Amino acid sequence: MGAGFREILNKEKVQEFLDILSQHHAGTYDHSVQVGQMAHEIGVLNSINGEDLEHLTTAAILHDIGKIGIDPSIISKNGDLTPKEKELMREHPKIGYDILEDFHKHIRKPVFGHHVYQKGGYPQTPEDLQNGCGNCKVPILTQIIGAVDKADSLLSPRDYKGPMRPGQVIARLRHDFTGNHQYIDQIVHNYFNSTL
Repeated sequence: MGAGFREILNKEKVQEFLDILSQHHAGTYDHSVQVGQMAHEIGVLNSINGEDLEHLTTAAILHDIGKIGIDPSIISKNGDLTPKEKELMREHPKIGYDILEDFHKHIRKPVFGHHVYQKGGYPQTPEDLQNGCGNCKVPILTQIIGAVDKADSLLSPRDYKGPMRPGQVIARLRHDFTGNHQYIDQIVHNYFNSTL
């Protein structure tokens, strides 16, 4: 079956990065842990196990680690970001990929690509994720993280916005997510049915 969520969360290397993230921006830390737990659960639902489940969960927990390279005032800005600030924010997947240089490539690639399966996704394309991957699960792991990241971002309050209602979140997920919608359906079934 592989390691459980708490076991992965408490790994020394993961905790080192989470400690840095929590000091840099507490809201991003909370979001990262939530995304990690949700991604782990969706992975189990999809029969992802062993090393693949560990890669998925680790990448999900650390998906926003690149935000330690972004000024917290930009992350928390109450109002629209300037074009320059947007450009800086769009760098966080690449920053995260670089920071995690000692991690397995099947952790680093989903961190780099976690915004790929969104309308206007960045910084690469779904095809880029598959390059050099063969039959690996990187595109699947990346889609799960992308779907869960988007769901939690919309549902949770931020410094600059309140939480959206579950119905609004579901509509946005179905509209904005360009990956496999089975993951959206699983998120809706597991996290929203009781609130609809």
